[in-house]
Amino acid sequence: HINNFIKFVVNLKTMKRLTLILFCTIQFLQISAQWRTVNLNGMAYIRKISFVTDSIGFTVDNHFLYKTTDEGDNWSITGQLPPGRVNSGYYVDASFVDDSNIFIISGSFDLYRSQNGGNSWTSIMSTTMPEHMIDVEFVSTLKGYVFSYDPYNHDLFLSRTSDGGTTWTIDTVYAATYASGMQFTSPDTGYAIATKGNNNGYFLKT
Repeated sequence: HINNFIKFVVNLKTMKRLTLILFCTIQFLQISAQWRTVNLNGMAYIRKISFVTDSIGFTVDNHFLYKTTDEGDNWSITGQLPPGRVNSGYYVDASFVDDSNIFIISGSFDLYRSQNGGNSWTSIMSTTMPEHMIDVEFVSTLKGYVFSYDPYNHDLFLSRTSDGGTTWTIDTVYAATYASGMQFTSPDTGYAIATKGNNNGYFLKT
């Protein structure tokens, strides 16, 4: 009886191990099955992707703006990026409010807005804004933020607008060597990542 009991315990442990292995394998296959390659329609270098609805999304390479209306299965060119002053077609960052209103920082640090899904662009750059813009985030068609830094004096700046970029208020945020970017989770709550010195990283919140 003791030997039978020992065999039962061993078999039970073995079954538990096999069940755990089978469960992990199924979970792995389910997770893996959620990703697949889609047709990118010749995009040269994808730099950012954003979905404004469950099915409508945008992405950009160094020259064109692409749009999908079927959850990313197919992409087509919907516009050309604004030229800027120097690096024609190159861009730094983009913010997609909806399928019409798009804000882009060009490679020459010009700020542009499109109100027709990228078919045409209007400069909303202010002469008082710090030139080295690295991140743009619009939480609505009117309210937006631009993150900039001064590589010479090592200061970070946050430019704010509440009228779609017609006027801007500029604040000195932090003394830092470099900033990686920002993200706003609500119209008034935002986060930023900054670096000061060689190895000191900071997480900022407003």
